[in-house]
Amino acid sequence: MNTDIPYLSDKVTLRNGVGLIVAMDRNRGIGLNNQLPWRIKADMQRFKAITTSFPGVNAVLMGRKTFDSIGKPLPNRINYVLTSTPEKFNSSENEAKQLFFVDKDGANRIVESFCGIMRQKGKLWLIGGESVYRDFITYADDIHITFVRGNFETDCKFPEFDFSNWSWRESMLHTTENGIRYVFANFDNYRNSTYPLNKEKSFEEFFDKVCG
Repeated sequence: MNTDIPYLSDKVTLRNGVGLIVAMDRNRGIGLNNQLPWRIKADMQRFKAITTSFPGVNAVLMGRKTFDSIGKPLPNRINYVLTSTPEKFNSSENEAKQLFFVDKDGANRIVESFCGIMRQKGKLWLIGGESVYRDFITYADDIHITFVRGNFETDCKFPEFDFSNWSWRESMLHTTENGIRYVFANFDNYRNSTYPLNKEKSFEEFFDKVCG
């Protein structure tokens, strides 16, 4: 077990650049009424540890609804919030809280900067919701997923994507909390990986393989 990051083994090295972190069920469901459909304390602990794990810059990019569901800036991270009207929200008070609202062009520039000049200075995490995942997943170097066993009632989903472009590094901590079974899994983009690419034909087939 990695002693610095809970629920992440020593086999997994987090890279600088852009990463993605998400929890989803077998239907790729990720939310209901702008909230998580489940309550898993270990998942929240892992989220906090991973998104504050770099000695340099730690930043998160999220949609406006995701920010509203959190209710405040995440501490010890630069918070970028994607909205169509950033001018309504940006202020010196928010800047002091490391909270910045950006439009789509601004979000693109931020993501591209962490793929370029900011790459060696830290990590930008894509943390939701659905549109942020859909628009920026191709920039991610690594993905960290909590697979939640079962089919929950949800009204938003993680976008469909080609698992054949990703290498499954490992899954761990097959366990249960509040009656909910879940698995932590880690993936590399094919650009970076020395692991074999996935061969499953569907997300459901891959989900069943990882969750056993």
